[in-house]
Amino acid sequence: MTNTIDSVSPPRRLVGVWIMSVLNLLVSSVFPVLSSIASLFSGSNPLSLFNVAPALLQIGLGTAIAWTTVGAWQGKENYRKSFLILLVTFQVFQIASNLMILVIGKVPSQFTLRFIGAIVRSVFWIGINLWYFGRYETRKWYREMETFSNLNSERAD
Repeated sequence: MTNTIDSVSPPRRLVGVWIMSVLNLLVSSVFPVLSSIASLFSGSNPLSLFNVAPALLQIGLGTAIAWTTVGAWQGKENYRKSFLILLVTFQVFQIASNLMILVIGKVPSQFTLRFIGAIVRSVFWIGINLWYFGRYETRKWYREMETFSNLNSERAD
């Protein structure tokens, strides 16, 4: 039996793509965006440029990460690449801001480990995402999804 375009089904989504997409959506998008929105509207921080600019940057990056995470979950290669660039950018900003706070020395000693933990978590998150979304099997799945998408668009024409 020959394989026709009508009998082609999409490649099965990898379990890791499910897991990483959900975790990335929460860790690098939803939680940071909600945290930034809360910090903007809390009465404890005066609304100065030094407080508003980082919060708006975090909201913008978090929203873009959410958008590209959904596209990467759908199997779109360009979204996967965009997602990785945005995620690394976001996590590098997290590392830099936590390092600056530690270097300035304004952190009470009982909170120092929280900031160090945030730095370690960001480094880990960069590493695990670059590893998973850059490994051969994952990239192969994205190529298969692209082929399937192209076959479907040809069929629609």
